[in-house]
Amino acid sequence: MKRRTSKVMIEGKDLPKGWKWKKVKEIALSIQYGYTESSSKDEVGSKFLRITDIQENKVNWNTVPYCPIKREEFEKYKLEDGDLVFARTGATVGKSFLIKGRIPESVFASYLIRLRFPKEINDKYIWYFFQSPNFWNQIINKSVGTGQPNVNGTKLGQIDIIIPEEVLTQHHIVSEIKSRLSVCDKMEESIATSLQQADLLRQSILRKAFEGKLLTQNPNDEPAILLLE
Repeated sequence: MKRRTSKVMIEGKDLPKGWKWKKVKEIALSIQYGYTESSSKDEVGSKFLRITDIQENKVNWNTVPYCPIKREEFEKYKLEDGDLVFARTGATVGKSFLIKGRIPESVFASYLIRLRFPKEINDKYIWYFFQSPNFWNQIINKSVGTGQPNVNGTKLGQIDIIIPEEVLTQHHIVSEIKSRLSVCDKMEESIATSLQQADLLRQSILRKAFEGKLLTQNPNDEPAILLLE
């Protein structure tokens, strides 16, 4: 079977009614590079969010450093609820983080790009798209051919995203994604617990084997799982 090209998809075929392909630059209010300054542990200026402060889609704001910044510059680089920051260079290129809720007064560093969207766009929908294979395939294509992986603001603005025109539909999709991903999270927790138990069992078997306590299996031997006790 001949594979359908991205061009066919982008022309609008095979899309649900009311869905469109848009470029990021067409739906974003702004695509802004970060502030250039050295970070400081001293509590001067504002918090200074860097790529390295984003770990497993979380930010510990207590450990985020500060940077001196003038008030007029702060207004340009400040982070607000709904802002999406994007790593534009290096090994983490393409990594993103969505600012949600109240955070300390903060600006973002120069290796990040801030995306800001209008109210008729669900920012969580955009962030979920930024985790998808469709997004990452585009990032890989746009960052190849350079010494160090890099996706600048212009390239980021050219990313194609499929989006429902109705914001209510965007909300419904976000809700459904969250519900289904919670199942994945529970599966990961179960697998992690099983792997931990398997590792403990392995260690116990080896320990008892070399203590002369591991006998040839017979009906009177204890089950292997009891070796964990």
